[in-house]
Amino acid sequence: MTTNLTHNGSFNQEKSNYSLHHETIRFSPKLAQLCKQAKQRKPQQGDQVFWLEHDSQALGLLRLRPLDGPDQGWLLRGLWVHPAWREQGLGSYLVASAIKDIQNINPLPIYAMATNQLDGFYQRLGFERLMDHNSPTSLQIQSKWQIWIYPS
Repeated sequence: MTTNLTHNGSFNQEKSNYSLHHETIRFSPKLAQLCKQAKQRKPQQGDQVFWLEHDSQALGLLRLRPLDGPDQGWLLRGLWVHPAWREQGLGSYLVASAIKDIQNINPLPIYAMATNQLDGFYQRLGFERLMDHNSPTSLQIQSKWQIWIYPS
């Protein structure tokens, strides 16, 4: 896989030994260890988990879970980047890679919930902010978060 991405620093995958993993159904022990390190919930059945490593060191992960049943979309959960590797574009790379892969598997809208401080991050990735009444019912009760959608 060859990727170049610049975002508040630079991430150039072709110059280093980076590996992007996509796990479903049977989650590896290494992923379970990463979830514990990142203080994230263990993946559940139906989740799509993407994680990135460099020279056997886990750098970041994100999880997509089905939203409100079949064919309603995906919810981006648990985006995490190791503190020593932040501000280098890894979070953007993980989200962009997950969007590309999941749209090839099941092209449904992808939703994200975030605080106002992440508005620019999601806008740069192509997400659009939703008004509460336009969001899926299960997300409307999360009033402290902004709801974003990446259209299918």
